[in-house]
Amino acid sequence: MAIEFNIGDNVRIVKYGHLIWESKTMPGQRSNQKSYYEDDKRAWIDIVPHIVGKEGKVYQKIKTDNGYRYSLSGISGKHSWYYFEQLELIKK
Repeated sequence: MAIEFNIGDNVRIVKYGHLIWESKTMPGQRSNQKSYYEDDKRAWIDIVPHIVGKEGKVYQKIKTDNGYRYSLSGISGKHSWYYFEQLELIKK
């Protein structure tokens, strides 16, 4: 059974806001931002770290091949999908 959040659940953003990758093999293409993690070819950076810790409400979810993605209301600064591992349920 897949672990998931439900519409209306209150959640908190944890770990990271929105990751993108930068090439480690192309000179001059790296930013000065701290890496969330790295592999041999890429450095993954969080482009909106200021939203970590913010709380919102699940108002939409979609099922993908890799699990569910969630859209939240109540969080300014990012209006895209969140991954399950990026969120935690706020217990009432």
